[in-house]
Amino acid sequence: MNGYGIDINWIPFILLLPYLFVTARIVQGLSGIKPSAPKRSCDTRVSVIIPTLKGPDSLGPLLSDLALQDYNHDSMEILIADDSEGLWEGNEGRSEKDPPHFRVVRNSGKGKKSAIASAIGEATGELIVTTDDDCRAGSEWILTIASHYHARKPGMIICPVELSGPKGFFTAMQQLEFASLQGVTAGSAALGDPLICNGAGLAFRRDLFPGKGSVLKDFLSSGDDVFLLHHLKKRGIRIEWLESESAIVRTAAAGGIFQFLRQRARWSSKALYYNDTSTMLTGLSVFIACIVIASFLIMSLFNTYYIRYAMVMLLVKSLPDILIIMNRLQFHGRMELLRYFPPVQIVYPFYVIVSVVAGLFRRREW
Repeated sequence: MNGYGIDINWIPFILLLPYLFVTARIVQGLSGIKPSAPKRSCDTRVSVIIPTLKGPDSLGPLLSDLALQDYNHDSMEILIADDSEGLWEGNEGRSEKDPPHFRVVRNSGKGKKSAIASAIGEATGELIVTTDDDCRAGSEWILTIASHYHARKPGMIICPVELSGPKGFFTAMQQLEFASLQGVTAGSAALGDPLICNGAGLAFRRDLFPGKGSVLKDFLSSGDDVFLLHHLKKRGIRIEWLESESAIVRTAAAGGIFQFLRQRARWSSKALYYNDTSTMLTGLSVFIACIVIASFLIMSLFNTYYIRYAMVMLLVKSLPDILIIMNRLQFHGRMELLRYFPPVQIVYPFYVIVSVVAGLFRRREW
């Protein structure tokens, strides 16, 4: 007991309470999500924006997917937001497999955000849909997004994203963590308080895009998606999660540990510039929970007295975590990944801490 009558043995568990409150709300949000199905009576004009640093050959799979979209191609256009310094020169419309109404927009500035803004400036669609150059999409991807927009008219639509990669612990670790992030994305949006999103699967009204400037934090290389989300949320624009297998885009998991940590550091670095209270408090609760659990796991190596504290805290944290992850794994049909959940829970606090610290010192990347 201390001078205030509080047993200090309870302090680490008290520090977990904000995390448990946040994750309990996410679970609540996920429980209320209803699936959406595409409607074929839709002709909303759509502009698909694909920012890239790569040359034409690297986008072949995605462009083939877009050419096979079950949507009126006269009502959609594909804009390559080119930041590759000339790699696309002379390659517009280069293959019969490319989708119709496909063109390259040169970046009028520098960096991913500027490339996206340049493409949106030349877009003609009422609805902007963004994805990344390494993603794959099913044939009803555009139809599902456009029909949801046509039926409900939200200002922004957040779509599901799935990680793919070779079997093994490293890929499974990323997939479980990504499932957790997708759960936070979907659950918070369902509650009407969206926290994060992913530009690999995002749609929004073209007239709502603020263009280049301080709103999207152009001085940062990352965050074109989340800063736009927070901007629209602050304006009171309706933002919805689209629960549909047809709306899923798939992207490759990181190929190695250093690539993975660089990616997570890039994500962490933008968190310092968030101005959305809910997102900042959520991030802080996650970081505190990771610090507390990692500390007790390390202390357990030197004194077995702390093992029971570490194990109980891991168990308490894991209860809402597994509910969130199971919800997303069921949606994606990947429940077999749950067997990796126990070891990933032990590793997770450490790489979160490393990612956050690395994010404070990382250099600007695209």
